[in-house]
Amino acid sequence: MSDFAGLMKEERLDRKPFPLRGFRGVDRDHVETLATFGIRNTYHILQAEATGIDRKNLAEQPVFRN
Repeated sequence: MSDFAGLMKEERLDRKPFPLRGFRGVDRDHVETLATFGIRNTYHILQAEATGIDRKNLAEQPVFRN
């Protein structure tokens, strides 16, 4: 019963994605680079890296290569 109550409470919460620039210690250049790909918050990064192919495609971008 408590699990069900927790699920119901979670459904009512309006979760807002956290901006990447808000993380401590994250290089601003990295945040700006990700923004060029439309990745500005935690929701965007989860979408951009949802599958292995997505992660591979993002990692293969020239800007992320050393």
